[in-house]
Amino acid sequence: MKAIGHDIGKGLSIWLRFMRSEDEAHEDVDRFHAPSECHALVSKGIEKRLRVLRRHIKATTGLKYRVFERECRRRTSPSAMYRIGF
Repeated sequence: MKAIGHDIGKGLSIWLRFMRSEDEAHEDVDRFHAPSECHALVSKGIEKRLRVLRRHIKATTGLKYRVFERECRRRTSPSAMYRIGF
């Protein structure tokens, strides 16, 4: 059996990469002074991207997303969890 701590770390790095890419997209909209409607276009389809992300985390870590999230909350401080978007 794999070490869960190592799997949690891999899953968190996948999650953080995803969150950073979403933030960068919104920062680009702000940087180019685009109309506010563009933020809605950037956010369009977020549910589908989150489902794909959850499947990727499950495939990588071998943990269901709920178990992954619970373990992250149990092992990480509340302020860190807020910063990474959980």
